[in-house]
Amino acid sequence: MKRLPKGKNVFPKGWDEQRVRRLIAYYDRQSEAEAIREYRALSGKRAHIGSSFDDFLKEEGILAEVDAVAIKRAIALQTEPRLRKRATA
Repeated sequence: MKRLPKGKNVFPKGWDEQRVRRLIAYYDRQSEAEAIREYRALSGKRAHIGSSFDDFLKEEGILAEVDAVAIKRAIALQTEPRLRKRATA
């Protein structure tokens, strides 16, 4: 992973590279079922503080790539049960 220049904080207020890396590691370890449970638990209970994560991704120039991956994962989650059912039929 690319290292950032020392002394230059490109993260939102209160964030640093270490915090972002911990967050990435947390979501990398999370199963699909855990992600769905977490999403459902947080839906409707978000307190918005500061700029959005989409704004951050846009500033980093990776918003389109992250959106594409998210869409692919959502499609995979929706189609996997159908494919499994078809394979066992």
